[in-house]
This record gives sequence, C-alpha cells and structure tokens, in this order.
Amino acid sequence: MIDITQKIDETERQVENMGRILWIILVVILAVWVIGFLLDVAGGLIHILLIIAAIVLIVNLVTGRKGV
Repeated sequence: MIDITQKIDETERQVENMGRILWIILVVILAVWVIGFLLDVAGGLIHILLIIAAIVLIVNLVTGRKGV
C-alpha cells in the first residue's frame, strides 16, 4: 500500500514540475517575441506571442504554483 505521505510528496513534485514548465514556456515565448520584434519578423503575429506569455504568467500566478 502507498503511504499517504508518499502520495502527497508525489503530488507536490508534480505541481512544482508544472510550475517550472509554465515559467520555461513564459521565458521562451518572451525571448521569441523580443527576437521577432527586433528583427521585424511576422508582423502582428509577434504580439500574439506576448499575449500568450502574459496568459501563462497570469495562470501561474493565479493558481499559486511555486516559481523556479
């Protein structure tokens, strides 16, 4: 049988990993946005990346996941 503390620890690790993934996605999207903005690539599509990055940040903050 699985001990309840082991189950809680496993769940906490999964939540921490999801938080890290969200921050990585945020950083990658922002980096691509900056590169696209500076090199004037894809016009208005570059700003969609910024909006997506903002949404990822808000989701991460609202759900209360721990940052890296």
